[in-house]
Amino acid sequence: MTADDTLSIALDRMLRPVAGGLSAEHARYVLGLTFAPEEHARIADLSRRGHDGTLSADEQEELDTLLVLNAMLGALQSKARASLRTQQQPAA
Repeated sequence: MTADDTLSIALDRMLRPVAGGLSAEHARYVLGLTFAPEEHARIADLSRRGHDGTLSADEQEELDTLLVLNAMLGALQSKARASLRTQQQPAA
């Protein structure tokens, strides 16, 4: 198991919606979070150059960090969507 796998599992456990989960307000806020366009462009550039094998060690570390942050944001947004779905379901 890689460090990224361990981080992903830990995040999943930490962010798992429980009874009450995120409030609708907080969930909507989280869903609005995104990288700035410049960061998307930087990720694309680093990814392309990484595929070509032309990244320096510092650039590879930057790319790895950005990808982990992107995964964290995706996991958090997934949990926010789940929290909103849970709140929208009628009580049984």
